[in-house]
Amino acid sequence: MFTITLDNASNNKVACDLLQENGKADMLFGGEHLHIRCCAHILNILVQDGMNVAGPAIELIRDLVRHVNSSASRIQAFNEIAERECFPTKAGLVLDVPNRWNSTHGMILEAVEYKIVLKRYATSQQQHFLTEDEWSKAESIGKFLGVFEETTKA
Repeated sequence: MFTITLDNASNNKVACDLLQENGKADMLFGGEHLHIRCCAHILNILVQDGMNVAGPAIELIRDLVRHVNSSASRIQAFNEIAERECFPTKAGLVLDVPNRWNSTHGMILEAVEYKIVLKRYATSQQQHFLTEDEWSKAESIGKFLGVFEETTKA
């Protein structure tokens, strides 16, 4: 045996340590390179840490998207504003799965595209809307996530 590729969970480290102790003689390089950390797992940890910078802004977008999507009448109100602003209407907005950063990327991209519509909707519904600083953070994290999404497609 040469390597095992696993994430960084502590139980995986313990298992690799046991394998290394018990099978060192049968391993290339004495098991020195047995546990190889999974690149996708490391990438995911990196992205999750980066998203913490814009966490509150992402949460505000998520809350507003949930509000729009929560009923047919709210989607209709959103679409009426979208039509007035010359945007395509939507059956609903993209809502992310919080622990799936690629879905958060899609939600942010759509929110940035529909920013003016969301602003008018939030005002009409007495919902909190993001400040310019929060939008700036959301747009930055959207670009940040775009780089990682392209990396995972390569």
